[in-house]
Amino acid sequence: MGAILKKDKKTIMGGTVLTSTSPGLGFINPLPTTAANLAGIPAGSTFPVAMTMQQMWDLLLYPYLVPAFTAFSLVGPPGLFECGNLITGNNSFTWTVTNPGNITLNSVDITDLVLGPIETGISAVSPHVTDFTATPIQFDVIGMDTFTIVATDTHATLFGRTYDIYWNWRRYVGDQVGAGNLGGAAIQALAVYNGVNYGCAGTYSFPAVATYKTFAFPAVWPAPVSFTDASTGFNVPMQAPYNVAAGGAMDNAFGVSPLGGYDVYRTTNILGGAIDIVVV
Repeated sequence: MGAILKKDKKTIMGGTVLTSTSPGLGFINPLPTTAANLAGIPAGSTFPVAMTMQQMWDLLLYPYLVPAFTAFSLVGPPGLFECGNLITGNNSFTWTVTNPGNITLNSVDITDLVLGPIETGISAVSPHVTDFTATPIQFDVIGMDTFTIVATDTHATLFGRTYDIYWNWRRYVGDQVGAGNLGGAAIQALAVYNGVNYGCAGTYSFPAVATYKTFAFPAVWPAPVSFTDASTGFNVPMQAPYNVAAGGAMDNAFGVSPLGGYDVYRTTNILGGAIDIVVV
């Protein structure tokens, strides 16, 4: 059992009589605590050196508030880029942090998976502008980049957070008037869905227009296994896919196209009513 010490050296609770050189009551116990965490005292803590009751109450009632990054991002660039697009010029990193008073002054560092250290020893005040003009970040194929922010708290402990940006290809989905294979320019003109995505899976809603429904997906994506009418659960009959090679008219606005080009899928029949087609 621990000992509570007074200045007159009288032992109030069991244990060896010890001399307290601290003013007021003191407490000492070399055995680990068995209670659950008590505010600022983690379970298993020991007290091999006498602490004043003031110190004990401070630990219990005013525990150290650990800082943490609760948000971190790069403002402006989207989380998903089209392959060939790049991060360049001035961009702002922004973050939210708890208990900023417990962060060591000018201890914030930002690093990039591609470039390495970007900012070192900066303030914890958000935002912070970084110029990527001399070192733009670009992926011409499917890829990912990770930014990491770290700081040191006033107990010399590092903490941080990451933010990911991805690059991928466009899918081209839309109405096709007339049968036959489409070329690169006609594929890129398909306008029902015409944006960057992670894969071909999804539900595609077509308006009530009497056309073939055409889907062009990068050949580097996993191929779709089914096309289903969302309202009935029945398969939508599709023609065998054909391929349009990379390069030329298939290049995007950044002058690149996926290895293997695009695989194109077209409904066997003209569909006149509005329809939701589920692709998996």
